Amino acid sequence: MLRAFGCMVVFHVPKEKRGKLEASGRWGVHLGIAKDHKGWLLWDLTTQKLTVSRDVKFLESLLKKAIYGLKQAPRAWYHKLEEALLAGGFKKNVEKGVLRLHQRKYCEGLAEKYGLQDGGKPATPLPLGFTVEPCADEEVVGESDRKLFHSMVGSLNYAANHTRPDIAFATSRYL
Repeated sequence: MLRAFGCMVVFHVPKEKRGKLEASGRWGVHLGIAKDHKGWLLWDLTTQKLTVSRDVKFLESLLKKAIYGLKQAPRAWYHKLEEALLAGGFKKNVEKGVLRLHQRKYCEGLAEKYGLQDGGKPATPLPLGFTVEPCADEEVVGESDRKLFHSMVGSLNYAANHTRPDIAFATSRYL
């Protein structure tokens, strides 16, 4: 069976070649088929030596240039993370070197959807000493109002937990 050259592998180390507290498997890189022995030719990442083993688990999905311990590995991981975050809607602040997520459009859409455009801006998410008491009569709130309330709080909870930790407590209390 053909395997991808350079893919990550985990190979078994026999008891005779390892200490009592060492792991029974090690990470390596697949280099091909051994000419002198039956088995796979591997580069052992722990000992930095060539080894031959038959008991190998191939991890072809981990074939990444930055995994091999190059000096540029952290930079490659940062660029990969940066690409994913920018694709997810984050914006890069070049002056401060930070990434931020702007959800203004999402929150304005919520305000329009639920008719809360003229709500004003409070200084705090909840006034000091604010308490909510349950209704004594279950029939006061209709099923449609209950669904609307859950939809509103769920939307706000999503925005709070992903972008606004200052309102996360106020929105997640009443779910």
